[in-house]
Amino acid sequence: MRDRLSRFLGKKKGNRRSGSPQWGIFIDVFVSVSLVLAGVILLVATSTLLVQQQQLGWMSIFARVVFGLLFLGFGVYNLLKTLWLIGTSAERRGAIVSLARDVELFNELGSEEPSYPNVPSFAMMKRFKGLRLAFRLPSQGFAQMGFWANVAMTLTFIVVSTILVMYCVQSIQESNPRWILIVLTVIHLSATVFQFVSFIRILIRSTALGPSRMEVSSVPFSPGESFDVFFSQSGRLFMKLVDIELVCFEQATFNQGTDIRTETRAVYRQRVFRQRGVAIQAGEPLERQFDFEVPKGVMHSFVSDNNQVHWKLVVTCVAKGWPKFERTFPVVMTPATVS
Repeated sequence: MRDRLSRFLGKKKGNRRSGSPQWGIFIDVFVSVSLVLAGVILLVATSTLLVQQQQLGWMSIFARVVFGLLFLGFGVYNLLKTLWLIGTSAERRGAIVSLARDVELFNELGSEEPSYPNVPSFAMMKRFKGLRLAFRLPSQGFAQMGFWANVAMTLTFIVVSTILVMYCVQSIQESNPRWILIVLTVIHLSATVFQFVSFIRILIRSTALGPSRMEVSSVPFSPGESFDVFFSQSGRLFMKLVDIELVCFEQATFNQGTDIRTETRAVYRQRVFRQRGVAIQAGEPLERQFDFEVPKGVMHSFVSDNNQVHWKLVVTCVAKGWPKFERTFPVVMTPATVS
């Protein structure tokens, strides 16, 4: 029990104590949400008093509004900052900062990019510099968008529940309880609790899994050529399986009766890396570097109005105690005649 408590609180280093990163993250989130709630309650209470034409001095109104906005602003800022730190590693944040110094290189690279009909542009991919290899592949943002959507939905539920509770308390204090409003408030509070628990689960999963990083020696890809790849996965969990594949997806848009349908399927897969039984510790991410060769004769990336061919490096991880998850890194495949 004592060992578990010491691991939870952190270990002693000289005259200072290093705390648990997960514990610090939860404290930051709790403080941020508390500040947001305090700001919302203060602003709603002030507006309610003004609507009821209560006698408030202008200094009191000014102080309430200023403190409410300060609480709300600091809470939202600190919450967004904490969530950003969860989704990015220290190396990624350093790369983002250094990217600001290399903006001029993007224009030069863009001007040197050859033009291929119906082949997606790859100049943007050269904008992201890697730390181990030449370029870092940006991951697709659907998971991040879902995470931020969950954050926004949770905050919305909390704000609405706070306003409803305040109106219910006010009606009870006035000896005129609005039972329909109270019933709706109880139902909404139940939904808020469910949404908040769901958000905490996603937050724990994001903290445990950590960000993934993929770097390559050269972009774009081309059939028949070899490429070096560096993969990094941070977190704090035991990986049963880490699988990386080069996958070609074909997307077709067609008419079916009066409907327009779009279907996407994987038409080619090539495993480029696999490892089983890997323990990832906090501060010690899984880092692997390997090389592979793109087969000759594969289809290059293609974009038109009704048909598209996309290439991606797909990372599939199976972790102990967690559901299987995938993270994808789009790449551009040029024709074989291009160097």
